[in-house]
Amino acid sequence: MSKIHGARVGIQCKERKTLKEVFYTEGVTDWTGTYHIEVENDHGNHICQCMLVKSPIQWCSTPDSGRDRSSIVLTHHKNGMVNHLHYANSMGYLSDQPLRQCHKLLKYYLADSDF
Repeated sequence: MSKIHGARVGIQCKERKTLKEVFYTEGVTDWTGTYHIEVENDHGNHICQCMLVKSPIQWCSTPDSGRDRSSIVLTHHKNGMVNHLHYANSMGYLSDQPLRQCHKLLKYYLADSDF
């Protein structure tokens, strides 16, 4: 797994009943592949998700289905405590080119297979 520097990541919040978008903002990943996005206001009554927007790497720009977004709760109050930091699960893109070590892994795991 490689970290992508310069990938655009979005945060979107929608109304629970109408699913109308009420908030959207974007940020960019740093050299460690992480991002920090400040969100003003409390969105505890909304459905919020982080999502992949755009990869700067042409051969690694297809969002991995199931890992292209992550639910996130954006409220300042968590279990009665004030909380201003929120974390989303890892997200990722699919590479158009297999990594060098993939051939060895496939050969090892499929040694008894007809594949």
